[in-house]
Amino acid sequence: MGTLYELAEDLMDSVRQQALQSDIALPARQIIYMTPIPPDCEQVAVMFNGWTLYPETGQIQTCMTSQWMAGFSVIITRCTPAVSKNPKNPIPGSELMGAAALIASTDAELFRDIVGAMSGFMSVTIAVQAPSGGLQTVELDISIPGI
Repeated sequence: MGTLYELAEDLMDSVRQQALQSDIALPARQIIYMTPIPPDCEQVAVMFNGWTLYPETGQIQTCMTSQWMAGFSVIITRCTPAVSKNPKNPIPGSELMGAAALIASTDAELFRDIVGAMSGFMSVTIAVQAPSGGLQTVELDISIPGI
């Protein structure tokens, strides 16, 4: 069974490879850490939250075997164009909001492609978050079986 860190390294490699194949530039800051981490700068972060026994201990039947699942969150945080530079009108225009939505959509599709190339995962969610504080984040939550 690989360690949480080794699995995180593999997941980061998948993000980098898929971004390269998709011609998507990733933020320069690329880290592996424990979850949670604040999305306070442009970054790609692969975060792990530990091991979970699946199925949960109370659900195990005598004929079923259980396995360990590693929980990960992967985020891509970028500066958002959906910020008005006009102090008299702090609401961003529709063009800026559309540009932010396009960036979020592209990052979500990148995560979808990464998951599409994987096998054996138990659960997956891709969440697109609204911009906040000049940043926007797309997050992939995935459980991967320990090997």
